[in-house]
Amino acid sequence: MIAFRKDTFQLFRTEKIDLNAITTSITDENLAAKAKQDNLALMVNLQPWENSLLPSAICVVTTQLVATPSLEKIRVLQVEYLCRTIAQHNASFHLPIVLTGSFNALPSSDVYHVIHTGRRRPTPQMPETPDRPVPQDPTPSSVRLTWIRPCCGDAPILGYRIGVKNCTSMALGFSLHEQEINGDVSEAVVMMLSAGIPYQFRIAARNEYGYGSFSQPSHPITTPQTYLESIQSEAKFACNDVPLYIIDDIPPQVKPYDPSFGSGRTPRFESGDKNMEVSPRKLLQSHLSSDMKQHATLHSRGDRDEFLVHGEQFESAYGTYQGYISEPEFTYSSEKFIGTVDYIFYSSMQFAPFQWLSLPTLDELEEIGVDIRQQDSKPDTEWARHKPKDWNDTLTNGKNDEKYMGEWVVPDLPNTLEQSSPWLPNRVYPSDHIVMVCVLAVRKEHLAVEWN
Repeated sequence: MIAFRKDTFQLFRTEKIDLNAITTSITDENLAAKAKQDNLALMVNLQPWENSLLPSAICVVTTQLVATPSLEKIRVLQVEYLCRTIAQHNASFHLPIVLTGSFNALPSSDVYHVIHTGRRRPTPQMPETPDRPVPQDPTPSSVRLTWIRPCCGDAPILGYRIGVKNCTSMALGFSLHEQEINGDVSEAVVMMLSAGIPYQFRIAARNEYGYGSFSQPSHPITTPQTYLESIQSEAKFACNDVPLYIIDDIPPQVKPYDPSFGSGRTPRFESGDKNMEVSPRKLLQSHLSSDMKQHATLHSRGDRDEFLVHGEQFESAYGTYQGYISEPEFTYSSEKFIGTVDYIFYSSMQFAPFQWLSLPTLDELEEIGVDIRQQDSKPDTEWARHKPKDWNDTLTNGKNDEKYMGEWVVPDLPNTLEQSSPWLPNRVYPSDHIVMVCVLAVRKEHLAVEWN
């Protein structure tokens, strides 16, 4: 839900963003099935009244991404799609944006990195995908395979893996017959093949960070038959009667996106053509010095690198308060997980935060929190342990009954230690998420459109 003050703003546009739409860009069926999580985002455009001192309308977006810890890749795809969709809907006015919600991702996650930097997180690069290998010089039991060496990535190439596909079988794939080749070579002889069988091949290069992606399958090549096998084969059936199962080119898991993202910010030449050498997203905000930024993954170049996924410039409100070093200690607390998963992001060029709501610490929560599963009180174990040795609390119906002193009563003490808990909700905070509030000032000099 998005609520606003009616005496300050009037609503002039609303949008519901269905995050299931990411499945249209996913080619892998298993990944597409996992991506259908029925998560939504709500977006509203709020215009100030004519008598308001606010110089601009604002765009407010709230969402909740998929919560399953193992679906980090889905969360990344969801937030990439969300940021691009916001840019497309905001292309008409380029309003300042406030993006809030429960992103179910830690500050160290790829989701946070994508929102904050506009780019996918660079990882140590494995070798690039080789070009399609070329099979040649077949013999009844081998084929010589040649290829062009791919870019090695962030480390030298240590070897290759060759996958072999028997094209007469629909069930057998490339992974059934694989051959490892050591060294940075550009050809190899694939052995242990059968005569008279068409084969396809694919290769993947390896460095110290692992294997890169497999190449597209080679064109099929048939190993020749020996003289005896050729006579037997002609007696049984003609070769053109054997069905072949050729593997077509494999599409990528995720389709590439248009580089402009529909944001209306694509740099253009005077002729109107797109200028693809200039990034629509500045690497560093003009009002911040470079030493204040902690994005070690951002390179000082302006071209559209392959990691760029959206052009918005978001900063985290509470991250700004912490001096770009860290987010709050936590925003969610339960028995299974305590950490920061909620954020307030804002357009850093057009907004400036100047007031924040103070958040409690875990120690403060433990002082006021109560674990209702624990007993309110527990017996005083020290009192019970120090019962006098001559204390008679047993009736025997005998001579010693006149010495009966009664039951040794152990008093109860408040169970403050075990009942103390930082988990939410508690008697002060009625939700399992902490309330976050930030007051933003508008940077008038950076507005694209002034309203009043």
